[in-house]
Amino acid sequence: MDFLQDPTFAVLAAFVIFVGLLFKPIKKALGASLDEKIAQIRNEVDEAQRLREEAQATLAAYQRQQRSAKSWRKNWKTKRPKPNGASVKKKTARWPASAASLMI
Repeated sequence: MDFLQDPTFAVLAAFVIFVGLLFKPIKKALGASLDEKIAQIRNEVDEAQRLREEAQATLAAYQRQQRSAKSWRKNWKTKRPKPNGASVKKKTARWPASAASLMI
């Protein structure tokens, strides 16, 4: 039992008690900090997923519009009447005499 009289043992015992007393509050602070960081990261991931879904929906809408415009253009080219020589009248600009005199 001589080790109880040794000052090194007293310092060791005091250090162990000191660390033991500080461990609980430090553990709570670290745990709360980590929980807060986890919640922040989880919120950022959720927001990123929401933005990704919104971007995909917008992309799909624009792709539908583009396909619709392409099909409309294709149908418009095939369905419009083609002019033939007999039905097309040549339009000429005819100015009335009063308008012709103003263009001097």
